Formats: sequence, structure tokens, C-alpha cells
Amino acid sequence: GFVQPRYDDPGPVGRARGGPFRTLCVRMCDGFYWPMSNAATSDMLGREETMCASSCNGGEARLFYAPSPGSDMDEMVDLEGRSYASYPTAFKYRKTLVKGCQCKPAPW
Repeated sequence: GFVQPRYDDPGPVGRARGGPFRTLCVRMCDGFYWPMSNAATSDMLGREETMCASSCNGGEARLFYAPSPGSDMDEMVDLEGRSYASYPTAFKYRKTLVKGCQCKPAPW
């Protein structure tokens, strides 16, 4: 049957209900991230994923989300339910410059 998601584990977007969610766009080549929304609802996540991906033209960017307010990067998961911290490039931008990793957030 349907398992009600815990608030501390939003899980994949298919199980995410309601919100609000804090959403961030992550540049996957070095883990750099920028804010998208502090009040996204579950039905907005797909559109925000598209906006995030298009903001990094040519580079891979992925949407991450967690319950808002008060969530930090340790709680952020992508639309597949994988945590930000589990990716090998998480926080890499804090330690080193990655050659060719230059996409910037679009000024919308």
C-alpha cells in the first residue's frame, strides 16, 4: 500500500506530497548550488527541474529539494531520492576548481 513519506525523508518526487519544499539547482560537475525556491509544492518540482537543467546550458545541473524552512544540504535529495551528500562531487567546489565547470545560474 501507500506509505506516507516522513517529513525528514521526502523521497522521490512521486511520493512527495504538498510542501512547501526548498529547492536548489546543483551544478553536478563540482556540486555548486544556487537557490530556486523556498516555497515549492510537489506539483512545481518538475517545472523547477526543467528550469534548473536549462540554466546550465551544456553542463549537467540537477534539482534537489527538502522540506522548507530550515533544511540544510544534508537533507537535500534529487527527484530520484538520492541525497546530495551521496554524490562524489558534493561540496567539491569548496576545495578545488574543476576545469570546464563554468555554468552559472540564469538571471530570471
